[in-house]
Amino acid sequence: MGIGEERCHDYPGFECPLCGHRRFYRILIERDRQPAYRTSFYGCFGCSVMFTDPYKFTQGGKTKTGNFGSSSYGSR
Repeated sequence: MGIGEERCHDYPGFECPLCGHRRFYRILIERDRQPAYRTSFYGCFGCSVMFTDPYKFTQGGKTKTGNFGSSSYGSR
């Protein structure tokens, strides 16, 4: 058993909000003597971040620099 990837063309407007890359792939689970299982997860070719919906992921917008892991997360 292993993990594979399948190149996607489902959403031509894709742009990773983290790295700006324009291509993504679907995560596959390769199984012994069976066809690969197509998961509901995708990954960016540029930075390998994983997501479940290419459209929503792209529409989320660019992240704010320096905000990831900030102690102000969730504060009022």
